[in-house]
Amino acid sequence: MGVGLSVFSEWEKALTLYGWLLNNFFTDILFSSGIVLAVMIVVLISVWSSAASGDDVAHATQRRLELRTLIVVLVLLFAFFPIFKIDEVQVLDLSGECQQYGKHVAFEEMTVYEDLRQELIADTDNVKIPLLWALIHKIGAGIYYRIFDGLDCFTDWRAVETIIRTNKIQDPAVLDEYRRFASKCYGQARYQYQKRGYQGSGTPPTANDLAYLGGSYYLNTPGYYDAFLLPTRLQRWQPNLVRNCLTWWQGDAANKGLREILLEQATHQLPSVEAAQIARLGAGDVEDRIIKAMLKSHPPQLIAPDAIDPTKTAGIALNKSAAAYVSGSGLSGLSEKVSALFNRTYFSTRVISYIQPIILSALYFFLPLFLLLSGLNLTGVLYFVALLSGIQAMPTIYAVVAALDAKVTKSLYDGIGLFNVNMDRLIIAHAFSYLPLLLAVAYAAALILAIKTAVPRYLNHRL
Repeated sequence: MGVGLSVFSEWEKALTLYGWLLNNFFTDILFSSGIVLAVMIVVLISVWSSAASGDDVAHATQRRLELRTLIVVLVLLFAFFPIFKIDEVQVLDLSGECQQYGKHVAFEEMTVYEDLRQELIADTDNVKIPLLWALIHKIGAGIYYRIFDGLDCFTDWRAVETIIRTNKIQDPAVLDEYRRFASKCYGQARYQYQKRGYQGSGTPPTANDLAYLGGSYYLNTPGYYDAFLLPTRLQRWQPNLVRNCLTWWQGDAANKGLREILLEQATHQLPSVEAAQIARLGAGDVEDRIIKAMLKSHPPQLIAPDAIDPTKTAGIALNKSAAAYVSGSGLSGLSEKVSALFNRTYFSTRVISYIQPIILSALYFFLPLFLLLSGLNLTGVLYFVALLSGIQAMPTIYAVVAALDAKVTKSLYDGIGLFNVNMDRLIIAHAFSYLPLLLAVAYAAALILAIKTAVPRYLNHRL
């Protein structure tokens, strides 16, 4: 006789089968070595001796012993011995019609350890499971699936922001062109400003504007990008002897500028069409912030400039400090802490779907030992049910909290405008990062407390 189980990813499927495979092996060792029989005898003797030493009458002693024997047998049959073969483990489809990044954040497919997953399921054709745990597994998976599938579609803006903050240029050709621009155009412009200083009647440029390759001061001030002619043509452009750094950055009617190419690199990896559209179609300042975040991972090694300056053609050594500012990395300490916090909270929401199956697999393995140490008691079984249910519910709790966080975030900030971080967002992100864990622990603790309170009263009443 076989049973079917339901899981939420191939990774969970592999670890579920492997955990019960280890459980079968461990249970066989405990039974064949006589440990199970020895525990049964010790439990029944302890019941008999405790009753005999008291004032119970004979029939009460016999009744207590019979009930304890029945409980031991039921625990062994339904919770200890793996009797039912696992015929199939179904991976539930959580994609549905909502493909936006974040709706299924808690159950994202594990693909990094594909070789390990295949190795885990190599010898799992005849894995068995006790009836009680098969029922608990199916009931829990069904409930959590319905809860999770009922969530509204949303975009996890915190995850999107983290991806942008940790993005890197993947195309070697784009990376090479970016480094050439930094050397031939930005480096020369940076040095020229340091040498000449601000020349104008308006407000001087900010440090962040000067630190960015596409800073408005370099783009709009005569004598900077518009005056630097390229000594060699770009391979992706048609020959043009009068093309300057300004055209290289902004593009022209026939060619994409470096800014647009960098923006494509920064947004094409976003797993949400909505997020990518907001990033691409947002205000120019938003787009430049996205580019800055990506370029922070690629500070170029600035050397003597070789762009053609109409007034100065000789190469002059650059101030090495320019490299630290090239991608807009002059962030304050608070901004760095906020960025690290986003990474941590993002990591916590992602890693739970990977760690939870590992914890469950370990629980399946230690289940026989737990039941024996609890004296094959009904209370021990119920404790384990509560523990298993709490851990099984954690991804769904994370998904619910992520959905709530997305709604709150979107009401506070408009989509990708999360880059305008302030203390309110810091507090919200910090609170939501711990809320799922607290809810899962509270859920399991409440179940255990209810069992600890209700079961002894029930048994005492019946006996």
